[in-house]
Amino acid sequence: MKKININFNFKNLSFDKKKIFFFAAFIFFFYLLYLSIPSLYDSGRVQKDLGRKLSEEFKLNFSLSTDINYRILPKPHFVIRDCEIIDDESGISNRIAEVQNLKIYISQKNLLNKEIEIKNVNISKANFFLTKEKFNFVEKFINNRFSNKDIKINKSKIFFKDRNEEVIFIYTIKDILLLLANDKDQNILEMNGKLFNIDNKLTWTKNFNSNKVITKITAKEIFMNLINENLLNNEEYENSINLDLQSNKFRTQYSILDDRIKFNSKKSIIKKTPISYSGDLYLNPFNLYLNIKTKELDLNYFFKNPNLLNEVLISNLLFKKNLYAEIKIDTQNVSKAKIFTSANININFQGGGINFNESVFKSKKIGNLKFTRTAFDISDKAMLLKGISEFNINDINSFYKTLLIPKKNRIEFNLIKFNFELNLKNGLFKIKKISFYDSENKIINQKVSEEIIEKYQDDEFSYLNSIQFRNFLKEFFINFAQEG
Repeated sequence: MKKININFNFKNLSFDKKKIFFFAAFIFFFYLLYLSIPSLYDSGRVQKDLGRKLSEEFKLNFSLSTDINYRILPKPHFVIRDCEIIDDESGISNRIAEVQNLKIYISQKNLLNKEIEIKNVNISKANFFLTKEKFNFVEKFINNRFSNKDIKINKSKIFFKDRNEEVIFIYTIKDILLLLANDKDQNILEMNGKLFNIDNKLTWTKNFNSNKVITKITAKEIFMNLINENLLNNEEYENSINLDLQSNKFRTQYSILDDRIKFNSKKSIIKKTPISYSGDLYLNPFNLYLNIKTKELDLNYFFKNPNLLNEVLISNLLFKKNLYAEIKIDTQNVSKAKIFTSANININFQGGGINFNESVFKSKKIGNLKFTRTAFDISDKAMLLKGISEFNINDINSFYKTLLIPKKNRIEFNLIKFNFELNLKNGLFKIKKISFYDSENKIINQKVSEEIIEKYQDDEFSYLNSIQFRNFLKEFFINFAQEG
C-alpha cells in the first residue's frame, strides 16, 4: 500500500483565506461547546426529567439509575447503565426488563434553556421477562399508538416463563424497531432474532383506521412463512392464520372465546395432500385437543427432515408439567409403507411427558400394529423414543409371505411384541426384545427369543431402509424356528 503524505502549509494561505479558516474553526469550536452544555446539567434533574418524558412520550416506566453519562458522538445522547422497565399500574412494581445500556438521543435545539427533547431511544443488552400475567402489559403497549419517535432494541433476550417462574424458552434479539407510520396511522414493529437456534424475522402492524392487525413471521432456514390477520368487523373479530412450511400449507380460521380458542381448517395441504383439522385450545390451564384427517401421510418426510423436531425436543419446550394435549391423526394411506395401509396416530402430552400410546398402523392383509408404553429419553448424547409395539396378526400366511419366510421355519402365533429404541437424531432404531404369544395370549419360548436377540443388541436399522429390517426378521424367525 502506498503511503500518502498530506501536508498543509498554513503560511501559503492568503489573508482572506486565513480569516475564513479562523472563522470556521471558531464556529466549530463554539458548536462543540454548545453541544457540551448538557454535560453541565444536574444529574438528579436529568434522571427525573428523562424518566418523566419516557413515561409520557413512550408509555414506558423506567427505573433509571444515577449512572448517567453524556456523549456528543455520533449524536448527542445520554447513556444510562443498569436500569429497569417496570409495570406499576397495578400498584405493585412488576419488573418487565433489566437494561444494561440505555441510550437516549436528544435534540440539539434549545440546549441553553435546559429543556431536554428526546428524539429516539436505543436499548441494548437487555433481558425481558414475560409471563402470562405480563402479556397484559405487552398487549396494552402495542395496541396503543406508538410515539412518533423510534425505539430500537438490540443484542437482547426475551425470557418466556411459566407461572412458577421457570424459563420455558428464550428468544435472542438481534434488533427490534418500533415506530409509528403517521401517513398510514399504524404501529409497526420489526424484529430479527433467533428461536431454537433458528433465525427468524417478525413484522407486526396495527392499522388504527381499519382496525386490522397483521403479523408476519419468516424463517428461511426451515422455509417457513406465517401470516396472522385479525380484523374487527361489526364488533367481532375475524381471525385467520396462513402458514407455509416448506411445501406444506396450513390455512386456519379461529375464534377467541371466553375459555378457549376454537379453530378449524378445510383447505390445508401437506405435500400436495389435502388435510382437514379442528380443535380447541384452552389457556387456563393449558390444554389442546386436535383432530387431523388426511388422505395420505408420509412418515419418510419426518425422518428426512428432523432438524426442527430435534431443536424443539432439545429445548424441553414440550416437556412441561403443565402442558396437556391430545392430538389425533387419522390417515387413509401411509405412503411408501409396503405393509400398512392406514393409521390412527395419537400424540399425548401429559404432565411433562410425551407418548404415542394406542397409536395403530393397520394392514388389511396382515393385521394391526399398536404402540404402548412409549416415552422419550432426552440427554446430551441422544434423543431416544422407547416403547413397545404389539403386532396383532390376522392372517399369519400373509405375514410370512411378506417377510419371505420358508414354510419349514414358520411358527404359529397370534401376537408379536417388539421392545424398541428409536434415535431421533439419525432415524435409526434398535430391537431390544421380541416376544411371541399364542391364541391364548401365552408367551412362546421367551428364553430362546432372548438368547437370539442378544446377538443383535448393537444392530441398528433405518426406517428408510425396510429391506434391512426385513432381512433381520427373516434371519430371526429362521433361528427361532430351528432352536425352539
